[in-house]
Amino acid sequence: MQNKHILIIASGFPLKAVYISPRDISDLPVNTGACSLDLNELFPEDVVAELLVLFEQPQGSRRSFSTTIRIHDSLIPVFLNAEIADIPDGRQMVIDIEGQEETAVPDAHDLLELVSRAAISFHSSADEKQLYSRLIESISSLFADDYIFAAFTDDHDNLRIEAYNDKTAEILPLTEKFLGFNPLEFALPVSGIDPGILSLFKSEKLTLVPSFYEITGGAIDRTTSSVLEKALEIQSILGIGFIQEQSYYGALAILSCGGSSSIQHDIIEAIVRQASYAIHRIRMNNALKNSEQKYQQVLNNRINSLTRPEGDLGDLSFNDLFDVEEIQRIQDSFSNATGVASLITDAAGKPLTRPSNFCHLCEHVIRKTEKGLANCIYSDAAIGRHNTDGPIVQPCLSGALWDAGASITAGDKHVASWLIGQVLDEEADTAKLAEYAKIIGADEKEYSESLRKVKRMPQKQFESIAESLFLIANQLSLKALHNIQQARVLAERQRVETENAEIRRRLETLMGNLPGMAYRCRNDKDWTMEFVSRGAFGLTGYYPEELINNRVLSFNDLIVKDSQSDLWAKWQEILASRQVFTDEYQIRTADGALKWVWEQGCGIYDSDGNVVALEGLIIDNTSRREAEQQLKESELRFRMLFEDSEDASLIIENGVFIDCNDATLRLLKATREQVVGRKPFQLSPFMQPDGQGSAKKAVKMINAAYKNGSHRFDWLHQRPDGTEVWVEVVLTNIKIGKKKIVYTTWRDITERKLADQELRDMNEKLGRLNQEYLILNEEIAMKNEALKIAKSKAEESDRLKSAFLANMSHEIRTPMNGILGFAELLLTPGLPHNDMVSFVEIINTCSAQLMALINDIIDISKIEAGQITINMGNVSLKKLMNELYSITSKSPFCKVELVVPNLSDANDVVVLGDDVRLRQVMLNLIHNALKFTKKGSVEFGYSLDKGIVKMYVKDTGIGISPENHALIFKRFRQVNATSSREQGGTGLGLAISKALVEQMGGSISVESSPGVGSTFRIEIPFQEIVSGVAETFSTAEKVNFSYNWSTRTILIAEDEDANFTLLKMLLKNTGCKIIRALNGKEAVEMALNSNPSLVLMDIKMPLMNGFEATKLIKSTLPDLPVIAQTAYALSDDRPKALAAGCDHYISKPISKKALLSALSRYLMD
Repeated sequence: MQNKHILIIASGFPLKAVYISPRDISDLPVNTGACSLDLNELFPEDVVAELLVLFEQPQGSRRSFSTTIRIHDSLIPVFLNAEIADIPDGRQMVIDIEGQEETAVPDAHDLLELVSRAAISFHSSADEKQLYSRLIESISSLFADDYIFAAFTDDHDNLRIEAYNDKTAEILPLTEKFLGFNPLEFALPVSGIDPGILSLFKSEKLTLVPSFYEITGGAIDRTTSSVLEKALEIQSILGIGFIQEQSYYGALAILSCGGSSSIQHDIIEAIVRQASYAIHRIRMNNALKNSEQKYQQVLNNRINSLTRPEGDLGDLSFNDLFDVEEIQRIQDSFSNATGVASLITDAAGKPLTRPSNFCHLCEHVIRKTEKGLANCIYSDAAIGRHNTDGPIVQPCLSGALWDAGASITAGDKHVASWLIGQVLDEEADTAKLAEYAKIIGADEKEYSESLRKVKRMPQKQFESIAESLFLIANQLSLKALHNIQQARVLAERQRVETENAEIRRRLETLMGNLPGMAYRCRNDKDWTMEFVSRGAFGLTGYYPEELINNRVLSFNDLIVKDSQSDLWAKWQEILASRQVFTDEYQIRTADGALKWVWEQGCGIYDSDGNVVALEGLIIDNTSRREAEQQLKESELRFRMLFEDSEDASLIIENGVFIDCNDATLRLLKATREQVVGRKPFQLSPFMQPDGQGSAKKAVKMINAAYKNGSHRFDWLHQRPDGTEVWVEVVLTNIKIGKKKIVYTTWRDITERKLADQELRDMNEKLGRLNQEYLILNEEIAMKNEALKIAKSKAEESDRLKSAFLANMSHEIRTPMNGILGFAELLLTPGLPHNDMVSFVEIINTCSAQLMALINDIIDISKIEAGQITINMGNVSLKKLMNELYSITSKSPFCKVELVVPNLSDANDVVVLGDDVRLRQVMLNLIHNALKFTKKGSVEFGYSLDKGIVKMYVKDTGIGISPENHALIFKRFRQVNATSSREQGGTGLGLAISKALVEQMGGSISVESSPGVGSTFRIEIPFQEIVSGVAETFSTAEKVNFSYNWSTRTILIAEDEDANFTLLKMLLKNTGCKIIRALNGKEAVEMALNSNPSLVLMDIKMPLMNGFEATKLIKSTLPDLPVIAQTAYALSDDRPKALAAGCDHYISKPISKKALLSALSRYLMD
């Protein structure tokens, strides 16, 4: 309905629409024409109620407001203008409805927030100018595309435009061109505005203004207003007044270029109400402030003038004595009552008041001429001179008008003259008097006409009026004197009050700065407070006024009940002796908390010695009490530690032992009396071993403790029985309150000192030996150094073992759970064979996993301990690749394609290196690649480049983000904890691989990114030995598990029954004869006497270990094969076994394949 109109005619009772007609459209979605429609079907109830009220008003009454109209079940926002018209048949209401612009309306919450923000900004405005700016800003947020301005009344009740939005500022030049003046400089008197127009802008409701003419208050003609309205393309105008407590402050105008806004009018009205209130507040405050300033200025001037010493009135003036406005009213009343002109001047003739009833002749004719003005001034001075006998009455020099005057004095000082006159005697000849015009040079015609208008009065009447004037002037003189005396009294009172106020301020400041609550109270059981300082709130949680006169509660109620009666009795006794009372007790504060307070006070006594009040100070003592309690507890703990310490502990104060514990007495073999009270040097030999006197050195040591806080040194003490004891002394400086003490501990180091002395003696003896022993001494020193290194390594190893055990607990228990669990299930009666096979496979898998974990732990332990050794030998790279492919292709993790190794060339390459460690590294990298590759492939290979073997493992797995590339080579660190749980692993493999590669002089690196895959590269320098033809890769290695050794006898040297049974079962199908030795000694005897074909020798056995047994066997039977078996993984068993004479070496746990393969080398025909 934007810019559309509906005309409704309503009449009757109840009020109904009798005719509806579109005015300028034909497609309005409503039935039109004659009708009988209840207005409640069109408008909201509150609108209908206001229309009913309007219907009772006289003809021509109008009402405009914003509302909605129901059209075809839709509510359309509109502006409604209703006017009452009388017709021959009765009365009707003409309702003109204009559609509002359909724009987005902010929701209620946003509008409410807007009003709230506006109100806050208005009431925080520093002045009117800031408030006007904030008002326009708030309204502009609702009418962004409209012209908005506000006009406010000034001190003379003129409306002036004080605020406007940016869009209004843009049209000011055009407006000034149309109007012929700058609207911002135009002042429109409120009294000159047509009441009908003014009513539009005095409404507290947002009202639709008919045209731009009304906006100008009728100051501009309708034609110019209409032209300007069209030029600005204004389509509707809204207005609302700023009114508060019946005071009118101005109006707000909104000139819309796009139809009326759909913003809810109550929002605009709410904002304007808040602004009106803020304007009212600011103006009232300003008026009050100006009044106070004016009054204070007048008062100060009067006081300053009136409070001079008596008889010294100096430059005292009339304004100092009287309120001139009050005198003006008296003067005006006197003139109106008597009909004479009146004026009050100072003693020199300068007017102090405004003229009253001055005639045209005097004011506009005579005084306008130079001579006439001079004559008037002279006449005024003559009749206004000081005269105590009565008024001075005489005709003036410029027109023979009768004048009179009376002086006003303050004591003996002439301060003013009250002049009256400008009347003619009834018998005066005006023609003759007109001749004065020539004398003073005035226009004779104007003079004569003005003279005829002068008031005539009998001379006697005028003299009577002058006598009355004299009496009034005398009263004013008396009042002046009274004012002087009163001002002096007032000044003295003000001085005293100022001094008292300053004394009170200082006292309150002093009381407020006291650390607690100062008070004055009555001596009753409630301790009724008469005065309480500001510190009461911080102390009790109650404001002073809540405690004074027990308004909320008495102070006694704050004191804990257990203390109330005791304090009363104690203080009464002290007050009776006129002493100061001091005490500590607890109070309960407003929040229920308990506080310890300290109070000191005294009684105030009357002349008879009766206590009339108590005055004192109460401060919070809670912190000090808590500190004392903590100190007691601390001292108790210290005493317990002191007494229970196994080290000798003593306390020194002022250089004397003041306490010691029982450990000290045991160390010195002394009684407490022999220690306490003595100085350190008194329990020491005269001289210390370094040649310093014990007394002087003891003082030096104690001073060092005072200076540095603590001091450690060795000291030789002497027991009461004469024996000496070396102690390591630690002195610690401790402050207890204001005391400085030294806490002392002794530790017996006599044995260490003796050992040191023995070492020094030995060194002296060695120094005296011949040159040949010097070499031995150097060897000893080297061995000592080696022992230190070994000790350091052992300590480091112990540390790492502890870390390993903590981190590997979970990884060890997981496979152990599978082993133990399925081993238990194997004992289930009637277990199917397939389940049994499955359980065994699971046990094997878990065992292998556990074994791999143990190997990793062993390797990382060796790495950290620096015990990894590289055994160099011939390494066939092609054979190595073949073995890696053979092993990994059968891995359970091999779920994707394993590409045949990429070889550098067809010829085999043999290099010098550690075959075992190289295979270990590559297997670890390949197994990792298989575990973390779900699809795609894994490939590996090598190439040669200038003495460098470059190996790689490449996969298409999950990949590793660059920031984690360094992380993965650290112990126990894995990139993704979730993936690690799914795939297993300890986080040690890459750390071991890196250490092994670096031990071989090489480096390892990774290239990877998430989702792409990873490539691990190894570069190791190798010396090439020989080349040959490459081996052919096979996917499986054939193992023969069928052996017939029925003619063979195998000696198993094993002290553990479980291990022996396992070996026996592994060899059961070979047909061999098995004999057993339970220790190394039996093994030697049975090897020499039982003629075995081969010996399986355990390394760790009772009586004699496997190394010694092998040496003895080999010394007699050098050709008898001996295969070592051990579970010692941390020691370097393989070199030791070979050095002892063993032909081969296998590690526990022993697999059937490894065992049969090793035995077959020596038992095959």
